[in-house]
Amino acid sequence: MKPKNFDMRHLSFLLTRRERRGIAVLSAVMVVSLAFGFNVHHILAPDRETLVVAEASIDIEGTFDHKSTRDTIDKDNNTPKEPKQDSPSTSSDSWHMPSATYDGPPLDPHTADSTELAAIGMPAYVIRNWLNYRSKGGRLYKKEDLNKIYGMDDNIYKNIVHHIKIPQKDNDSSFYKPITKPTLPEGISLDINTASEAEWEFLPGIGPGYASRIVKYREQLGGFMSVDQVGETWGLPDSTFLLIKPALELKTPHRKIAINTCAIEALAQHPYIDWKRAKLIIRYREQHGDYYDKADILRIQIFTEEWVDQWIDYVSFEPSMDSDDL
Repeated sequence: MKPKNFDMRHLSFLLTRRERRGIAVLSAVMVVSLAFGFNVHHILAPDRETLVVAEASIDIEGTFDHKSTRDTIDKDNNTPKEPKQDSPSTSSDSWHMPSATYDGPPLDPHTADSTELAAIGMPAYVIRNWLNYRSKGGRLYKKEDLNKIYGMDDNIYKNIVHHIKIPQKDNDSSFYKPITKPTLPEGISLDINTASEAEWEFLPGIGPGYASRIVKYREQLGGFMSVDQVGETWGLPDSTFLLIKPALELKTPHRKIAINTCAIEALAQHPYIDWKRAKLIIRYREQHGDYYDKADILRIQIFTEEWVDQWIDYVSFEPSMDSDDL
């Protein structure tokens, strides 16, 4: 038995009106989408002739010098570009050496200003780097040292080296001046425990700063016990102390701290005794009574005899008011 031919018209009887309407709308949307995509592709896609012209223009532009193209763009935009400061060019070939017209005498780079350095052909960024280095005390000792300046390259160096003169310390007094060592005036002497800051400044190598430190250290100690203690002043160079030592005298005795009656603050302020040890000394005194000599202090077992000897002459052992001896 042959199957009957299927007719699409029979399908319409199987669908509702709403379903048939939906299928019709969906079909219309698909047709419109396909038509629109085809047109957009032909509108936006360039033809082969356009692509050939574009590729040819890229090849032509690639033959131009990069710097010339950049300068043209900057000129059209009225925004001229200056060379970036403090950094050398990325390539020596991209920086064109200026034609220096300087015909004056050779320049000393330690004294020449920026205008003079520019006149001999030194680029602005190299000038700035050199002036910055020079302001911090930097010096050049021979012409080859120019290559140490950040941003200097072989082309720049060859262009300016014949315009540079580096003073030599052997034959140019402006480069090197011998340092005269200070000497101690004859007949001068100071009592180290009574001299004021102004009197300390009479000594060679002692300015207001050192004079202030010496007097402050003396007050913290309660006075110097020996001339050598002056050399312990913070920051005072040994060479300076040895220079002034012959003029120093100890005529006035130092002050002492009453170890049996003083407060912890008085001990802790002394440069040789820190707060922790001062606290132990006072606590031991409160528990065991007055100290009578160094041996009593050494009963605090963590103290060494060497450390106690350092400051023992700065304390006195007068008994306190509540001592058993009274």
